[in-house]
Amino acid sequence: MDEYPEFCLRGLTKNDISNNAPNSNAFYPDERTTANRSDGGMEKSINWEDDETVANFTLHFFPGGFARIARSAIHLANSLPGVNNSLSYERKPEENNPYHGNIMYRKGLTRPQMRAISHTLILCCTDVIIKEG
Repeated sequence: MDEYPEFCLRGLTKNDISNNAPNSNAFYPDERTTANRSDGGMEKSINWEDDETVANFTLHFFPGGFARIARSAIHLANSLPGVNNSLSYERKPEENNPYHGNIMYRKGLTRPQMRAISHTLILCCTDVIIKEG
């Protein structure tokens, strides 16, 4: 199996959804994660869609639903002048989540830059599943 499948899923919480659509929180990095990274970057957790079970696995843990984004879309977003190679990704399995990984934002980005990149990633999503209730 390729280390990185074609798609990853970003689980959505209720704070990630406005007007029945993902908002900029959905892909905004967790600034606290920089303390644990040697590269000083920031992470946004994802699940790599290794097989057909990952969507249901993700829905089980995220009350809001999920957004699906292709790796190729992350590469496309990364090539835009406003993003300028600020993104990367990794696979980082956890004890209870073998699909876990991160989209990483490089260190030194301003909050407005991170918000703009988050909006760009939302626009690149191929699928958004919002759970009712």
